[in-house]
Amino acid sequence: MDDQSPDSTAAGERIKLNVGGKLFETTVSTLRSGGADSLLSALSNRQAEEAVFIDRDPEIFSILLSLLRSNRLPSTAKRFSNQELIDEALYFGIDSQLRSALAPSRLNGIDASLFTTVNPSADGVVSDFNAIESDGSLWVPTVGRFRSTIGISAIQQQYGRI
Repeated sequence: MDDQSPDSTAAGERIKLNVGGKLFETTVSTLRSGGADSLLSALSNRQAEEAVFIDRDPEIFSILLSLLRSNRLPSTAKRFSNQELIDEALYFGIDSQLRSALAPSRLNGIDASLFTTVNPSADGVVSDFNAIESDGSLWVPTVGRFRSTIGISAIQQQYGRI
């Protein structure tokens, strides 16, 4: 007799999901990577041979499943708005993973989300950037190392209006 408790489901075990009529097969560990409170983690505890039916968009689910597998959004995610992706991620309880994947990437060691404005330093080919922080100070890179932020008023005094 096979009396396994739901918690004893092996992480490498496969599970089948029928999302909007499209069959998906993945591992329990992939579904659990969405977090303990996610719908997908709860579904991973089911002991069923048949695919679990979920009445949602299979194309968006495919993107979210790729996100759980790789911690990155696939290029096919561009077919959908961020709001569509967020709505589905909220349904499945994996919105924090999606928001992390949608967050601005680091720019040469600079967290671009910390700045109000990031502009190319000059017209033409972009080789470096100037960034204006939310407090109005200008972040200016130097060759080989970075200067600390400089207040806009100090730059205006030295170089005129920016």
